[in-house]
Amino acid sequence: MFLNFENYDEKTLAVIGVALVGMLIFWIICALIVYIINSIAYMKIFKAYDYSHPGYAWVPFLNLHILGNLSFTDPVEFGKYSYSKKYVIWWWVVDIILCAIPRVGGFLAILLTLLCLGKCYNMVYKKLDPAYDGKALGIISALIPIVMWIKVFSSKTV
Repeated sequence: MFLNFENYDEKTLAVIGVALVGMLIFWIICALIVYIINSIAYMKIFKAYDYSHPGYAWVPFLNLHILGNLSFTDPVEFGKYSYSKKYVIWWWVVDIILCAIPRVGGFLAILLTLLCLGKCYNMVYKKLDPAYDGKALGIISALIPIVMWIKVFSSKTV
């Protein structure tokens, strides 16, 4: 057995329970803050593309689909490979399916997210600042969302 709670008295168990509930509440609040800031950033991106329904930025997964649809150009090029936009905009569905594969699925899902979301962010940065010519910043933004927030919120075009 991982934990044997029979060795603890009631006060210790109460402290452990309160600590676990406190940590859970803390992480829920952190996730909510990230969700709100991300949605506001996506709304700004949707407005930069003159999308008719920027409120869809608040709908999980739909916002990723719209972001891909707005930012990708047909064909979507990943290095020397190119793919049709109508398939690449569904990358987030493949991402969810990959998570079901034991051991390597999570790693493959992270790689797919970094590639596709990084490509989206690169195209968004190009839209927000035509002089932008970076490639790595998109992948870094997919890995560390604060970078995307700073780039989008500091943009003067939106």
